[in-house]
Amino acid sequence: MKGNSFLKFAIPMSGLMLVILIIMSSVSPIACTTTQIQLAPYSIEDFGPYIAAQTVMVRAGTSSGSGTLINKQYVLTAYHVVQGSSEALIDLPGASGIRCSVETFGNLESVDYAILKIEDEIPEGIELNIAQVDLEEEFLVGRQIFFAGFPQGGDFHLTEGLLSSISDTFYKTSAPVMFGQSGGGVYDNHGHLIGVISRMGQMNNGFFSIPIYHDSYYVPIQSIFKDLSMKNKTYVFQGFEK
Repeated sequence: MKGNSFLKFAIPMSGLMLVILIIMSSVSPIACTTTQIQLAPYSIEDFGPYIAAQTVMVRAGTSSGSGTLINKQYVLTAYHVVQGSSEALIDLPGASGIRCSVETFGNLESVDYAILKIEDEIPEGIELNIAQVDLEEEFLVGRQIFFAGFPQGGDFHLTEGLLSSISDTFYKTSAPVMFGQSGGGVYDNHGHLIGVISRMGQMNNGFFSIPIYHDSYYVPIQSIFKDLSMKNKTYVFQGFEK
């Protein structure tokens, strides 16, 4: 049989055209709507280069930790990393020893964060990858999260875990964290910066505290913004400039 191979029986062309016209006249118009396309969730393999490009090493006195580029001129880290210092040095991807001043900070008990202002000129040819935040996103227990930083002051490392509990001050997770990752960024699986790594859990055996690497805490980005709002300093984040 000649013609369309999808047809199961032959229809004369005049009859076929009549059938098509009848079907078209009986179909209701389709309402067209536009939908905002959401980014597909990242896996830990996707995250490596993307997060590494916006993560910096922070050094202040004898203390070292990690931080996140939140603007071309500002870095987010943990307060306890720079506590007692007015200046810090950061190592960018491609440049080290960049001098920063401590712009503002929270406190250890509730909002463990600090904002560093980059004072040195960034060498030519270095492009800064700035983290994106989403203040409207809701976080529920069981949500997948990622921790970024430089454990023990070594190479960049990315770990993943689940959000295990939520409080007014700190969010607890199962993501493993080590010394040197404090101040690093916490990300959701869409690539948004959702907080800053604060500390790991500890267990006291009666003589001394033992760190629990899979029991870690971070400060949610909403708490940081709330504290910055009271200081009129939300401009430190890209997209919230004056």
